Amino acid sequence: MSMKVVLVTGATGKQGGSLVNALLDRGGFAIRALTRNVNTEAAKELAAKGVAVVPGDLSDKDSLSKACKDVYAVFGVSIPEFFCGVDEELQGRNLVDACKENDVPLLVWSSLPSCKDTSSGKFIVKPFDAKSDVEKYIKAVDQPAIIFRTGGFASNMILFHQLKQDEKDPSKYHFCYPIVGANSPQPWTYVEKDVGPAVLAAIEKWEDSAWHTELAKEPIPLVSYQLTLEEMASIVAKVSGKDVDFVSVPSDGLPPPLISMNHWCNERLWGYGDHIPVDILVKLGVKFHTLDDYVRDEVIPWMNSQDQSAS
Repeated sequence: MSMKVVLVTGATGKQGGSLVNALLDRGGFAIRALTRNVNTEAAKELAAKGVAVVPGDLSDKDSLSKACKDVYAVFGVSIPEFFCGVDEELQGRNLVDACKENDVPLLVWSSLPSCKDTSSGKFIVKPFDAKSDVEKYIKAVDQPAIIFRTGGFASNMILFHQLKQDEKDPSKYHFCYPIVGANSPQPWTYVEKDVGPAVLAAIEKWEDSAWHTELAKEPIPLVSYQLTLEEMASIVAKVSGKDVDFVSVPSDGLPPPLISMNHWCNERLWGYGDHIPVDILVKLGVKFHTLDDYVRDEVIPWMNSQDQSAS
């Protein structure tokens, strides 16, 4: 009996890469990785692990249709337009159309809430709104799907320089954030560790009728932890043993969409509630990671490199 094929878009990125790792660890699935360039080192590394790497682009409907042939489940994640120049809603629609054309039994769509809808038009943030508009398209064309909505990425702490070493005293660090208040709880997803296992657990339950109904009923928050920024600074300090404080920084120079997004966050419009991780994923057996885990895995090694550079 042939193995079920799972097509993973963004397979060389954080979300898709997390799922590929989870699938490889579990075994029993044929993994098909979609990438725009099959000759990159990341793509070659996947191929060396037994992953079928296929060329494709979310802006190219023909390549998506070929990639979706004979596939059981597709994991879809769009690329922000400012990185690739292609509208995110169009990317998602193209993938949905490819799934429909090939009668794919399950599309797992990585999404976000609509800032526009949740604020009654007060805040418009295209990367959020476009992903949410794809959700609406999925329903409109009746594509079987599970919708996951992530929080902010834990990796943003380092990637977007939210954590900074003090310029005068290298033994101190500042967790810097604009607009969002120190005591406003925000949802965060440790993407590399938690997205893959959660998506895999859902895929494995899809053919169970009771689970099918539950998983498809409404968008599911795929959130590892929810903390205030003040709490986050305190945890980084406790786990790392460093002097870390929270600093509210000016929003000068931020692109308008990021300013709108942070005001939206400050008003707590994510809509995920206070019970994180959510019950359905805990019931699925997903073991979520904490900020403590992220600090041990990524922040402390980064701090050590900063300390070495400063010495």
